[in-house]
Amino acid sequence: MTVTIGQIAPAVQQLVRGYDLRLAPIEIHDMSFDTSTRLPSAAPEIAFLGIADGAPVKTPAVGQDGDIEISAISAAIAMLERTNPAKSSYEGQKRRSGDEFGLYSSTVANWQIPWGQK
Repeated sequence: MTVTIGQIAPAVQQLVRGYDLRLAPIEIHDMSFDTSTRLPSAAPEIAFLGIADGAPVKTPAVGQDGDIEISAISAAIAMLERTNPAKSSYEGQKRRSGDEFGLYSSTVANWQIPWGQK
């Protein structure tokens, strides 16, 4: 998803130039308004949850309009693409407070268990 915002507002300048937007959380909400009062007619609903993937800053020439395009990816998809450094292995478990849950996991497939016998 791409979000386009004008870069003339001071808040946008502060957001894009003052902070590192990489991996910043992004929420987009849908909300309906009453046409006569211009007040919200219902509570906002979340339409998109994600993280910022990139926001290149392109400064326009003097007298030209400029905007900023923030690229966003879904938070659920981003979590699927992330690698887990603590995968289930004895060496990985051993690094976490002496946990020995996976101590025999490599040899369990070869165990012969005599079920129902003495």
